[in-house]
Amino acid sequence: MESVEGEEALANQIRAIKTDECSEATRTSANKKKSLGTDEWTELSTALLASHERHLEQFGTEEGSVPMATLCFLSATETTGMRPSEWWGTVMEMESDETEPGVVLDTIVLTVKNGKASNGRANGQNRTLRLRGLTEEKKLALLRHYRSVKQLSSEADFERYQKSCTSCMTYTTSKLWPTRKRKPSLYSGRHQVSANLKKDRVPLDVLAAIMGHATDRTATEHYGRRKYGRGNESMIEADPDDVSRVRQVAGERTAPDFPGRIGAGSNGPKMG
Repeated sequence: MESVEGEEALANQIRAIKTDECSEATRTSANKKKSLGTDEWTELSTALLASHERHLEQFGTEEGSVPMATLCFLSATETTGMRPSEWWGTVMEMESDETEPGVVLDTIVLTVKNGKASNGRANGQNRTLRLRGLTEEKKLALLRHYRSVKQLSSEADFERYQKSCTSCMTYTTSKLWPTRKRKPSLYSGRHQVSANLKKDRVPLDVLAAIMGHATDRTATEHYGRRKYGRGNESMIEADPDDVSRVRQVAGERTAPDFPGRIGAGSNGPKMG
């Protein structure tokens, strides 16, 4: 208002508004933990599996088990680095290639509709992720989560599905860590992938392409830190076309937890 001629008085009125009685925001990114440590994953998965067992005792079927759906949702997010909301509309395909005589590796290919594409903050409308070398546990959780999403009939149903898993996460983490200010969320899995990629020295443009960012700056400043990364867990390959679209604005500047650009223009580490 200060920049609008004749609105100085309104600007002063706005400035004079007191915020003393305003309650603190409860649904902010500041309250979401930007990593998911191995011990936390073990505690979370143990608690969710226990809840799943109680569900089976009461209802006797796998269908409708929110704890199991939540566990698979979290695992899928930690495996792919996708935003939880991006699973609606994602398409999965399987590719097989023989790297050595008699050794066939399955590659999971995900075509992801980028979140935040409408406001110019994403790397195009879609991105392609290739996953290789997954453990059987991660692969099964990923496939189960994908099937669960595909069984939903509408985006509104998916939003309800995601909300129920989010509520289950909130309930479980509150029980596990009642005094913590920042607790893991579904989104923490995305941050953990970023931290893992940084730990593995993945180039910034490749990291941005995997995360679906328009520039190579976002992940260095706002996503999981390298010190929380787990090495040799980057099982994701970016599509070269996605990498080429990343606007390289970070340059040679060194981020606090990422040692500059390394091998820019490559497609990340070799998988296998």
